Amino acid sequence: MNTRQHITRWSRNPFVWMEVALLAVSIGTVALVTSTTTTTEPADLHQQILTQMRTTLEQSDPEQHNHAG
Repeated sequence: MNTRQHITRWSRNPFVWMEVALLAVSIGTVALVTSTTTTTEPADLHQQILTQMRTTLEQSDPEQHNHAG
């Protein structure tokens, strides 16, 4: 299998794109939180990242992630 076929197969995998999106959201959230607050506790930062990821997932597929809490 040549490199082009490998890249084509990789790019068609929906799980790869979900991981890319989650990574981008995580990096963006950390950058935003870090730039706006300098005294955030690690637990608060972790909770903010989880909340942002959950919100993004719910917006991308509300039926799959429809849950309380």
